[in-house]
Amino acid sequence: MRSIREPVPSLGSLDRVTIQDGILRLQGWVFSLKNQPINSFQVFCQGEPLSNWVEMAANLPRPDIHQAFPTIPAAANARFRIFIPVSHQQQEQLRDNLITVIPLIAGEPGCTLCNVLEPKLPLPDAEMVEAIGGGFAGVAFQFLAQFIQRVGLEPTDTVLDIGCGVGRLAYALSYYLKPPGFYHGFDIMPHLIQWATNHITPHFPHIQFHHAHIYNQLYNPTATTTALDYQFPYADASFDLVCLTSVFTHMRGAEIRHYLNEIHRILKPGGRCLCTSFLLNPEAERGISNGSSSQALIYPWEDGFTANPEMPEQAVGFPEDLFLDWITTRKFSILGKYYGTWSGRRDFTVAHQDMLVIEKN
Repeated sequence: MRSIREPVPSLGSLDRVTIQDGILRLQGWVFSLKNQPINSFQVFCQGEPLSNWVEMAANLPRPDIHQAFPTIPAAANARFRIFIPVSHQQQEQLRDNLITVIPLIAGEPGCTLCNVLEPKLPLPDAEMVEAIGGGFAGVAFQFLAQFIQRVGLEPTDTVLDIGCGVGRLAYALSYYLKPPGFYHGFDIMPHLIQWATNHITPHFPHIQFHHAHIYNQLYNPTATTTALDYQFPYADASFDLVCLTSVFTHMRGAEIRHYLNEIHRILKPGGRCLCTSFLLNPEAERGISNGSSSQALIYPWEDGFTANPEMPEQAVGFPEDLFLDWITTRKFSILGKYYGTWSGRRDFTVAHQDMLVIEKN
């Protein structure tokens, strides 16, 4: 794991990567959360810079992004495009490879943007994507950027993805991790694991998947093993990074505490974990009360609150102080805390759920 350099607060996406008439065309959107203009960009393919662009335009109108983030004036002018001439040999080298774009804001790097030119990996069907909450490649590359920038992931690191679904994060990590680095993911839905095993692992053998037959009222109601009894099938100190995206938002407090114990066990010393959650604090509670939150977490359920008392695991949040105490009492340090947009708060740093980056002491 590398040291972390916090980016200038910003959000964005590299939506399109194409080659047309010998020109690499990069198009997307990005804006500063502090309403600073985008000055320039750095572009890389597999870590090698691409700098001989013939056109670079930023701060262009993007009404749909402003509609999605109406409280941020800079979102109204978030569109960018970068055109770079590439030789025929370069075109072959660029295809099916990771492209990264880093916006420069007041001379400092903003959020990393990632995508792949003409990827060979297939995409799962809409039904499978819906089973993991919607969004696939775009979400995958947004989290890859978080792993690189806010966690310090290196290409030769080892990654465990808890609740990997149909391999969404694996899709992006396949283009970043290189042996001896590897990825393991496990999930409770067998048909999703089967798809990922059949369609990702043959292209990238260092990307592996495992079915965990764990009971969940919403996703796996026929299983008999509970999350509280499940021991991760990995040796102590095996991983540099453990990630859980939209996993703790579907679990009981006791189960989360058990998972934190297991995460601490399998992480290497100094290893890190990125997890998302619904953190309940005064700002989030105001959003829930006034209806600006996307999750009405108003029904008490054991240690936390749920939006649906009949199926509480559909969405669960926990008081922030309590949740952070579970982490620190298990000998983790909190490296980063990033509030999301879910609660309707104005001072968000990431989209959707809140995000934590923690480190094994």
